[in-house]
Parts: sequence; C-alpha cells; structure tokens
Amino acid sequence: MFSEIRRRLTLQYAAMMAFFLLTFVLVCFLGVTYLTTTELNQSLRLLAREEAEEQAAIYQHKGMLEGNSEQTKLPDEDFGGQLFYYVFDRQGTLMNSLEPGTAIRQAVLERIAERRLAEGKTDRYDFRLANGHHRTVIITARPILDGQKPIGFLYIGMDVSTQYRLLRNVFFILVGLVFVFLLLAGGAANFMAGRAIIPIKQSFQRQRDFVADASHELRTPLSVLLASVDAIKMDGENKISDFSRQVFADMKDEIQKMSKIVTDLLTLARADVGALCLMRENFDFRPEAERIIRSVQPLAAAKEISLELDSPESAPVYADRERLGQLLMILLDNAIKYTPAGGKAAVHIELSEYEAGGDLIVKVEDTGIGIDVEYQNRIFERFYRADKVRSRAIGGNGLGLAIAQWIVKEHRGTIKVESQPEKGTTFTVVIPALQGE
Repeated sequence: MFSEIRRRLTLQYAAMMAFFLLTFVLVCFLGVTYLTTTELNQSLRLLAREEAEEQAAIYQHKGMLEGNSEQTKLPDEDFGGQLFYYVFDRQGTLMNSLEPGTAIRQAVLERIAERRLAEGKTDRYDFRLANGHHRTVIITARPILDGQKPIGFLYIGMDVSTQYRLLRNVFFILVGLVFVFLLLAGGAANFMAGRAIIPIKQSFQRQRDFVADASHELRTPLSVLLASVDAIKMDGENKISDFSRQVFADMKDEIQKMSKIVTDLLTLARADVGALCLMRENFDFRPEAERIIRSVQPLAAAKEISLELDSPESAPVYADRERLGQLLMILLDNAIKYTPAGGKAAVHIELSEYEAGGDLIVKVEDTGIGIDVEYQNRIFERFYRADKVRSRAIGGNGLGLAIAQWIVKEHRGTIKVESQPEKGTTFTVVIPALQGE
C-alpha cells in the first residue's frame, strides 16, 4: 500500500516538474524566436532602405539606375545568413543584382516574379531542397524613389537558415536537458516521498498492531460470553422469564456480530503483515459452491429469495479451498442482505479455455438495491458503506468486500463489480485455474 502511495506521489511530483520545465523551455524558445525574427526583419528593412536611397542617389547623379552587366553571384556553397538583392527599373528590366547560391536561386526568383511582396513588409519562405535539407529565407521589397517619383524597385533578402537551425538545435538541447533534470527530479521526488510517508507508516503500523492485538485479546472473552449465555439458556433448573430469554437471545446475536467483526479485523490485520498464507490444492470448486449455497439457504428462505447455481459438472481449480469458499460466502451474504424479499440471487461458474491454462470465472448476481456508479470504486475499502443508513439497518460491518479483495489478490486474480441502482449487482471474480504439480 505504501509503495503504491510513494509511487503516486513520485509520479505527481515528476509530472508537475515536467509541466513547469517544459512550459519554461517553450516560453523561452518562443520568446527568443520572436526576438530573433524581429531583429532580423528590422535589420533587413534597414538595409533595404539604405540600398534604395543609394540607388536613388546614383540615379540622380547618372540619370539612370546602376547597371551591372556581370551580375554578382554569391558562392554556390550552402552558407547561411548571406544577403542578396535584385534591382529593377520601371519597365521591369533587371539592372543590378547580388544573387544567392544556386540551391535557392530559382525558388527566390519565382517568389520575386509573383510580385506579391508588400512594401515595407518582410516575408519568410521555407524551401525544401532536392537533398532533403531545408532553407529559410526572408525577403522584403522597397520602391526606389526620385523624390516622389518611382524609378525602380528593390528586392532584398537574406538566407537565415543558420539562425533558425541554431534556434531549433537549442530547443532540442533544452528539451533533452529537461528530461535529464526530470530523471534527477524523479529520484529526488522518490526520496522525498519516502521521507514524507515515514510518519504515516509508523502511525499506520501502530494502528495495525493495536487492531491485531485488540482483536486477538477480544476473541477469548467474547467466546466465554457466548458460552455463558448458551449455558444459562440450557440450564433447566433456572426459571427464566420470557423477557429474560429474549434478552439472552439478543445478547447472543450481538456477541456473534461482535465476534464476526473481531474475526474479520484479525484476518485483515494478519493479511497486512503477511502472516496469512494460502494453502493451495487441486480441488473441484462445484461441490464447495453447493455447500456454501446450502449454508446460506436458510437466510435466503427467510426473505423468500431464490438461490440458483449455474455450473459445469466439474470446475477444477488450484487454489485455497477455505479462502475461496470464504470469498463466495461473502459475496452471497451481501447478495442476500441487499436483495429485497422475493428477489433472486444466482452463482455462475465458468471455465475459460481451461485446457490451455485458462481461468475460473465466478459471477454472483442479484436483483437487489444496486450500487451507484460514484460508489463502486470505494466499496472494497474497509468499513466503507455506500448508503450508511440503509447498510446499518441491513447489517454487516463493511469488512467483507475488503477481505474478498484480499483473497482475490492473493490468488493473483481480479474482482470487479457491475451494478445499477434498483436493478441489481453482479460481482465477477477471475481466478487463474492452473493445476498444481
């Protein structure tokens, strides 16, 4: 139990730390990306304005835009952060250029040919090259003016693949560091969770020891009281009034109830410390189920509840005969208690692919009051009752299903409940039915 609590605390701490670290990395990455993009765009627009003013000055001095018969081309290698530009006159004739590398040259010219660049705005384009690599380019456009008269147009851009690649690499490195720190944080969280539950474990151990000791010590006086009541009732020489007989009968009922509570508490206390061991053997579960049904038949008959058994001729299983019988008794007892008069309770026994090493499946269903969905996950807790008022009126101590769950877990099986209020409840138990040597 405490190992499960420790594991949950560790996972919660680790999940919280992961959320904060990843959020921090994401916010930092987005912030740095935004600042980098803003700075690159501003720098490119500033360069575009300076180049446009220079071209305008050349026009004013020479009466034409500067031409360059041998257009300058940057090296063909894939360098990042390189500048390029194209200068066109009013007729769209290319007058001057500083071209990018051949890898992206054609793609850049296609974007410029589309003439969709807004004046003063910077657009970003991502290209996928033939070799599978990605390149990122930012381009801006600016008119070349002679006063207020447009005399040409300037397209200037920059290959910023290196900058964005660096940002991506930094992001992946940070994410990797997050996972490294998460491992360290997980170890620290596991250590701190272990330290945090030490006082709880000590308190629980003291409580468990008290329950075990008290249950053990109470068994003897309760047995003496029960025997004394029976002895008084059987003493023929004593003249006991009808009222006294009723009082003794009520005392006997209460002592028996208390004895059952003490026995159940002692069972769970011993189970907690691992003092109870299963005595597995090969046996046929059908005769055991028939015996249990016969033992609860008087209780069912008192409420006019019909009991049914649906089972194959033989239901071999390798398990603890006494504990498996106790499990069925608990489930049948609950079915009878919570089923109104005139209802029905049934036990279904199945073998799932037994020859291949399958399972023994036991279903106990009733037409009782049912259990609300919100309570179904808690009914196996000790002393828990979904409807406390109704449960006290019916009887029971809230320990039976906790013992049933322990028996199932010790057999490495499963138990689940399906229920609808006012329609009935079905408990399904699956026990591995492998035969022992």
